Amino acid sequence: MALSSEDPTPGGTPHDDGRPHPPRPGDTEPEETLPCGRSLPHVWEYADDPTAAGPEDTAHLRDCPHCREALAGLRALDDYVRRAEGDEADGAERTLPEATRHTEGITARVMDLVRAETRPGRALALGGAADDAWIAEAAAAKVFRAAAETLPGVQAGSCRIAPADPGTAPAPATRWHRVPPGPLRVALDVVVSPRWTAHDVSAAIRERVTAAAHDTIGGLTLAAVDVHVLDLLDDTPPDPGRGRRP
Repeated sequence: MALSSEDPTPGGTPHDDGRPHPPRPGDTEPEETLPCGRSLPHVWEYADDPTAAGPEDTAHLRDCPHCREALAGLRALDDYVRRAEGDEADGAERTLPEATRHTEGITARVMDLVRAETRPGRALALGGAADDAWIAEAAAAKVFRAAAETLPGVQAGSCRIAPADPGTAPAPATRWHRVPPGPLRVALDVVVSPRWTAHDVSAAIRERVTAAAHDTIGGLTLAAVDVHVLDLLDDTPPDPGRGRRP
């Protein structure tokens, strides 16, 4: 996942150079809601203290796929925070203001990651205007990434889905906004083995993603699949003798 410290964060007060601080605990932000109706803060509270939820609430949080996915994301992010703090432990000592800003920075990045990974995003229409069937953009993107990774030496990253018609105003990428029915354009970032040529891997990924839209999901029409090769994988086999003492 790409992290950016340059993006403005709503609710923050500006630095001397005009950049906003990450939001403080007292700042007001819109509450993110999962498709099941539970809010992300509610799921976070359950993750911190499972005993605080009642029996019915506990059963829902345990069985609901949306809540389970959010909890899995929180565990992954907890690992990220621990690694980030460990990386900084060997660095130079900070003054108290510097340490505070550093902690706020990590917190802000984690919150951004949680929202990006657990919000359902937009709803994509399955079929035509007369059909009332929808799939979450995040779920479709997950299927497309998995389809690309069925190819050897391919790892998929960011996957963006939007109407293919440039005249179609895109719905906001938050909450459960519905994208009007119509052909879609997929943009997929990948890293690949150097054994692939850019032309061959792009063609193979387009074929797999298009097949997934038709066969795995059903009802999605793709007008284009843009493949962006960001980097090459290191295919060098490990040296079995490296690191051994003579």
